[in-house]
Amino acid sequence: MDRSLGRVVDVISEKHNSVVWCWSVSDWRLRRDPWPDRVRVVKSSWGGYVLQGAVELAPNECQTLKLLRTERAPVWRWQHHEMLAWSVYTLAHESVHVAGHRSERKATCWGLQRVVETADLLGRTPEEGRYLAELAWKTWYPKLGPTYRSRECRDGGELDLRPGTDIWP
Repeated sequence: MDRSLGRVVDVISEKHNSVVWCWSVSDWRLRRDPWPDRVRVVKSSWGGYVLQGAVELAPNECQTLKLLRTERAPVWRWQHHEMLAWSVYTLAHESVHVAGHRSERKATCWGLQRVVETADLLGRTPEEGRYLAELAWKTWYPKLGPTYRSRECRDGGELDLRPGTDIWP
């Protein structure tokens, strides 16, 4: 259990005492797929889900999020920026589920819009958060299946958390 990630989920979800489980590689192989028919965007050693109110994260997600909390180099200098963006987005997405929203479309769209705040809670600068949010929007959102995307996930759309501004995602 990772208490510091639980505190991030608490803020994003507006809940208290959130639980985040970071699984080992061997345990993740047994736990990773409670929904075998769901669309996979990245390899099976990445990802997460919410089960009985707890966030369950793959080993690579937890390692990446730990690095984001401890390493100080700006994120755009790291290799594989897109995986940094994916991990922060995954934590934000699952936090939306913890808040009680079951819709994958809402969790996806609102999670994308919470990447900047999630990155900030992980100790990154606002510029780094915006960079990761833009990267998640451009790299990952187009690859998601129709269950996760919505025409209303756009600046000014019904799922825009900041209507009347030009802040997107």
